[in-house]
Amino acid sequence: VNDSNVAANAENFLTKISGKCVFFLDSTNKAWAEITAKKENMPIKSKKFKAWITLHWVTMFKKVPSPNAIASIIEVAEAIALGTGEKRFFHPRITKFEDKIWYDIGGGSGKAVKIDKTGWEVVENGLPLFRETNNSAAQMIPSCKGGDAKLLLDFINIKNEGEQLLFLVTLITCFVPGIEYPCMVFHGSKGSAKTTAIEMLKRIVDPSTDRPSTLPRNVNDFALQ
Repeated sequence: VNDSNVAANAENFLTKISGKCVFFLDSTNKAWAEITAKKENMPIKSKKFKAWITLHWVTMFKKVPSPNAIASIIEVAEAIALGTGEKRFFHPRITKFEDKIWYDIGGGSGKAVKIDKTGWEVVENGLPLFRETNNSAAQMIPSCKGGDAKLLLDFINIKNEGEQLLFLVTLITCFVPGIEYPCMVFHGSKGSAKTTAIEMLKRIVDPSTDRPSTLPRNVNDFALQ
């Protein structure tokens, strides 16, 4: 395939997908593509976006795109983002936006919990732009109101009432954005469910595919981790 055909096909492809995605920049000037139908954001120079291009190219032209065609599309898409794309700010999973606290359900659900002075609700429209990492996992959709946080203590091996209260308050502060957070340190004998408590805390606040890891044995390993 000569260069002129590659350029023509790439231009034709970008024209046809113009209604399917929007190119924009994040706060660090990194180029992104918003897949409008899926409400999903992909870095333009990512394997995920290349796969999306390949799938749509095959559907459109009934053949696999050449590496030159993909490279050309990515180059033009990045140029569009840099030249005319709007700047967007990615928020962490828990954020304050427009005087409300938002919690991203994640997992490509396009849903978030909106919390304000009147209460909370699960919504799909008007959400902040959330950043999801490769190890992010979806949260359960909350299904009831008026629950009791103390029920969690039935699954945590903490007997002292003062430490139970400290655990619950620390957990709740994890859902308040923009403040300083304490570092929770669990202690106890082997088999006392310290890791279980940590995993449960992680699943409640920010579920991911990562498992808790042990404390590194030296400074270099700690820095890498």
